[in-house]
Amino acid sequence: MSGYPDPETAFDQIHPGEAEVSPALPRHFKRLNLVPANLVPGELERAGITSRNLLEDAIRRVALPRLLAARAAHNADTSKAASRITQSDIDQLLRNVTAPDHHITEAGIMILALRGVSREDILLNLFTPVATRLHEEWLNDNATFADVTLGVSRLQRLLGSSAMPQAPLCAASISGNILIAQLPGDIHNLGPAIVEDFFRNALWDTARLAPRSDAEIVDRVRREPFDVLALSLSRNSDLSSIALLLRQIRRESANPRLVVMVDGQPLVSNPGIWTRTGADATAPDPAAAVVVANTMLQSLLREH
Repeated sequence: MSGYPDPETAFDQIHPGEAEVSPALPRHFKRLNLVPANLVPGELERAGITSRNLLEDAIRRVALPRLLAARAAHNADTSKAASRITQSDIDQLLRNVTAPDHHITEAGIMILALRGVSREDILLNLFTPVATRLHEEWLNDNATFADVTLGVSRLQRLLGSSAMPQAPLCAASISGNILIAQLPGDIHNLGPAIVEDFFRNALWDTARLAPRSDAEIVDRVRREPFDVLALSLSRNSDLSSIALLLRQIRRESANPRLVVMVDGQPLVSNPGIWTRTGADATAPDPAAAVVVANTMLQSLLREH
């Protein structure tokens, strides 16, 4: 756009890293319906659209919600009570989930519940490290793939067990609806199941998808107007291909204001790399993801 400020540079000053998704600002203008799709640069002035109001709209409707969400995620991550899970609890559950008798795993969870350990603490500080340890044991040839599959399936089954302490409902939730999807080919679905558990207990309507292809995700968001899409990245993936997928999802979405979140271990070990996907937000864990999703959705609702 000749004569206009460089949008990637301007937006990068507002939200560092976003300019890596090129061209970030024009894409968001179109997604937010700020610029009619059939307008070409020469027609912008005739339509009364100036560089100033484009940037103002981008700040108000894109950058500020993201900054609020980032702050909410940080606050949620730093204000947690100390975990009551011990290293001994992790070691014990790691042994139990691959033991011949599956009832021993429920007995261990019941003991934790009697100790007053919360559901959130169990999911974040027990199930997650145990699943990680199972994966590491397999990589180091100390466990078979069958052991990993058995262990993860038992952890997932515990989510619906009566032995698990119940979570208090989140009164601050605005009850949106979310699609929690894995990348095609991902076979480990414990992480998305835990994310779904947190959103469901926060009174969100949830749907989970383990697609065989990218087209299944696109088709689902085309058919249903979800407020949020949470895409789980459980393996190191080509971020450029994920960015392409998210651009297609936004084009096809039944909700033009769809909020896209990404999460997963590859993002935890590389803070800030998530911006290369073109997503709207990430969160350090499922509890913070609920806070972030609420914050972003509330910001969008205030616009209308």
